[in-house]
Amino acid sequence: FREWDTTCSGTITLPELTTVLVAVGIQEDAVPKLFSLADCNKDGHIDYEEFISFLTVVAPTVVKRAGGASRMTTTASEGEPLVRRAAEKGGHPEMSPIAGSDDQGREVLATCKLAAPVCPWLDFTLRVAPSTTISEIAQRICENHGGSIQEPVLCVGRFHPAEIKAYSCTLEECGVKDGECTIYYDFTAEGGALLAT
Repeated sequence: FREWDTTCSGTITLPELTTVLVAVGIQEDAVPKLFSLADCNKDGHIDYEEFISFLTVVAPTVVKRAGGASRMTTTASEGEPLVRRAAEKGGHPEMSPIAGSDDQGREVLATCKLAAPVCPWLDFTLRVAPSTTISEIAQRICENHGGSIQEPVLCVGRFHPAEIKAYSCTLEECGVKDGECTIYYDFTAEGGALLAT
């Protein structure tokens, strides 16, 4: 982050991002679009959290879309079976897999969203069983943030402090037996470069 923030302002501007990305081979006319994707709060600057989101979620997603990659990835040696990514849509590429359905074939498409500020590039969707616990989903949320957060609070359907779910609850106990649902989360930052200074 410090190398990209050449003015030491604590944020990355469009000209700073342009300098870095053009130097690594990105076409200059593509940089404003990438900047817009990284600048989640649309304040004209990329702060540290947006930068981390950009590197772990936005950039890999853009590369994936550009290359036409599917949800399936191959293993190291040729001929081995394909392995399904943990997230159906979005999500950190190293997120650990989670069971997709129960013994009755029921499944839920659970879209996880940061409650505030709204940052769609952190959204991801998991295919899970109704028996999946809030704890299991919280673990994937932490992985999506590259381990920089711990113990996020989660609500199902809408975010309200009175409706925060216990980690031991299952989606089924939260009223989700199949279909789609939205899980909103919030957190207090526990670590990272900004908190270390």
